[in-house]
Amino acid sequence: MVIVGLGNPGSRYANTWHNAGFWILDRFATKAGFSFRSGRGDYLYAKGLWETNSVVLVKPTTFMNESGRAVVDVLNFFHSEPDQLFVTFDDHDLPIGIIRIRRKGSDGGHKGMRSIIECTGTNEFPRLRFGIRPPGGKSGGLAGKVLAAPSDEYHDVLKETTTRAVQAIECFIGEGLTAAMNKYNKVETLPESPL
Repeated sequence: MVIVGLGNPGSRYANTWHNAGFWILDRFATKAGFSFRSGRGDYLYAKGLWETNSVVLVKPTTFMNESGRAVVDVLNFFHSEPDQLFVTFDDHDLPIGIIRIRRKGSDGGHKGMRSIIECTGTNEFPRLRFGIRPPGGKSGGLAGKVLAAPSDEYHDVLKETTTRAVQAIECFIGEGLTAAMNKYNKVETLPESPL
């Protein structure tokens, strides 16, 4: 199973909204005791067992728009098919505090997902969308702000949501996609807007 978190490489982008996929994989790797290393391509990977399941965590080191190239390299190196892929990424169409797991779908305007779909030739792979839209904000309202860092007001809810996203991935690995969707796609209570 190949789990890809989307983001941009380098310290400049580490704490920006667009790196939510990296946040989630870093948290999972810490919990699982995995260590990232350079792959044979433009990506970092961490490999190990979660319970009895073999898992490869991947962070592309291309920039977001070229994520698909790294994903294809990973799939080829580990002799995996797109149906063994799971992708997690930020989504400004979902409010902060919400995660959504989907079996397949379009790129939803996310350039990293667009690149993966174009490079693999399919949109039929599961994904976890991590909401980054402030409460009361319009859908798509962060499109020009995804490279900014979240304000301190969001620290607690982002920490909690990242933890929940990791738990959802654990559920997916251990119990399957349907179980993870049923458990984690419920509507959570949103924080009050600090705006």
